[in-house]
Amino acid sequence: MLDKDRRAYKGIIKEIITAEPIIIELVSSRILKIFNPIKAPGIRIKKRTALAAPKESPKDPLSKNGVRNRADESTNKILNLMTILRFFSVLSTSQLYAKDWVKMVHMQVPFYRHSLAPENSKYVAQALETPFLTSGPIGKEVEAQISEYFGAKHAKLVNSWTNGAVATLLALDIGPGDEVIVPAMTFIATANVVELVGAKPIFVDCDPDTLLITPELIKAAITKNTKAVIPVHMYGQMCDIKAIKEILPKGQKISIIEDCAHTFEAKFNGDRPGKYSDVSIFSFYATKNVTCGEGGAIITNDSNLFERIIQAVLHGMSAGAADRFKAGQYRHWGMDHLGTKANLPDLLACFLPDQIKTVDQRLNEREKLARKYESALDKTKIKFPVTKSGIVHSRHLFPIHVGANNRDNALLALGEANIGATVNYRSVPTMGFYSKKYGFNGQEHPVSTSWGNGTLSIPLFPGMRDEEQDYVIDVLINKIDKMIGENQ
Repeated sequence: MLDKDRRAYKGIIKEIITAEPIIIELVSSRILKIFNPIKAPGIRIKKRTALAAPKESPKDPLSKNGVRNRADESTNKILNLMTILRFFSVLSTSQLYAKDWVKMVHMQVPFYRHSLAPENSKYVAQALETPFLTSGPIGKEVEAQISEYFGAKHAKLVNSWTNGAVATLLALDIGPGDEVIVPAMTFIATANVVELVGAKPIFVDCDPDTLLITPELIKAAITKNTKAVIPVHMYGQMCDIKAIKEILPKGQKISIIEDCAHTFEAKFNGDRPGKYSDVSIFSFYATKNVTCGEGGAIITNDSNLFERIIQAVLHGMSAGAADRFKAGQYRHWGMDHLGTKANLPDLLACFLPDQIKTVDQRLNEREKLARKYESALDKTKIKFPVTKSGIVHSRHLFPIHVGANNRDNALLALGEANIGATVNYRSVPTMGFYSKKYGFNGQEHPVSTSWGNGTLSIPLFPGMRDEEQDYVIDVLINKIDKMIGENQ
């Protein structure tokens, strides 16, 4: 028997020894159900009715004070334990291992498990020691840290990607009559923010291998009304922003707004987000690679645009709370442009500094997990996006494609196996609001529609244990892959 198997058995034995008798009975029944085809000489595991407290016998004086009952119960517990131990001794010579039994009985793999711990509450305590519960000195320190990380001149924290994007569009004076090019394959927020400022989203399809928007697709969608394009770094892989910038008409001002909700630490040919675009917007939502629960950030190298952004983030006001009370003196503020409410409070910003410092270290773990999935699924009918050369992928999500006819059954099977899964995403133009407003039927963007109808995302997060990922892979290969027809 291998040492790893001995350790697995010891863990199971410890659980059994400390369990109540009724738990042992349930475990025995589950073993029978799982391993019913296994025939081993001398091994019988059956439901023991004696596990319930034995009936008192009037001829036995010990039963009056319960001593005999406890003794009988302990005896049955030991008998069950011996039976299970004999079962595992035979099991060790077969092709099955105790760890396989543990996975089937106990394993639960969440879609995401954040890495923030109770000790992180100290950052909140530090924030409470300052006069500002809203945006204040902690946020300014984080903004400086973000600017340094990306090599950007300016950074502004916001309370979500969505509100940050609305503020950015307002700062760019984009509104009614204007068009903004967006991918059909993205989260709905990318298009929603365009609608919210009164402009029109122009949907374009995506590359079938990467699921990313391409320069060629963008160029074909440009009109005289185009004011911006929002390339989305889907799942953590960056678009070619330099190439997108090069195809834009020289005589027309079209802003590039990078949607970095899925990426923070990614690179394209050595360049991070923000180098070639007018502005880049990040998300610090709960499941992101850097998170404070709800939040985001905007970076830009355009100082004039940045001045407009910091006002648009706070109702259009010319000064925030910290600036209105500098040196203990109140300063009047004005409003020259329309804005929204998108600033991030220090009570949330305080969670970010340590994560930004270590984000590249955690990326190594994400990359290892993603490559293991890719290697395991490479010979199956399950598809996943291609990572192009020259890319440092953020590995924010690991989406797979199982086909439109199998997706919901696959989600059900994963749920029954206690594996968390979700859908990222259905094609935005097929959503009810957009299909009704613009008459889309899904055929206009065939790649996005096909991917969106058959995709789901599986667990990937730092701290995911080997046995958890092995279990997910086992279910994918032995259950999900078998659902898929040859032509999917």
